[in-house]
Amino acid sequence: MDQDTSSTRPAQLPHLKTDKAIILKKNTTRLHIHRYTLRFETIAEKNAEEGQQLVKDTLQRFLDIALQVDPKTIIPPYLELDRNDKAISDISSAFPISSIDSYHVIKKYFFRMSQRDAEGKRWCSVILAQAVPFSVFMDKAKSSLENNEFSLWPKASDNV
Repeated sequence: MDQDTSSTRPAQLPHLKTDKAIILKKNTTRLHIHRYTLRFETIAEKNAEEGQQLVKDTLQRFLDIALQVDPKTIIPPYLELDRNDKAISDISSAFPISSIDSYHVIKKYFFRMSQRDAEGKRWCSVILAQAVPFSVFMDKAKSSLENNEFSLWPKASDNV
């Protein structure tokens, strides 16, 4: 006799741990707050100071694109310890990247900034707090991001 050996149990999916919720400063709220991996390109720099300025200018372009799609976009510091520090403001239209003097401070928002590779690419982690969902943001920003050599991916652990 033939027996049905197919399982009636649903397939087990690997359990992904969701990252800790992100709390913004001053009771500010956004419906869509997620962690992302950002990739961007810069030209070769002549020295470290020029390289830091190129990164700052490039990240300001990224913020400008995000603000065109969603004027309420906020980029809080990546680490909870920095988000809880009242002396560190969130990046927004009122406090743009161009107003930050220190490269060290920029890296609090654009965390784990990689060195420029041979192709000119850098990677970092960033939090975007927005009024629109990622899918709407990407529909509106995709061509501008691509034209400016940006790529943005949601972190899986934050979007399960």
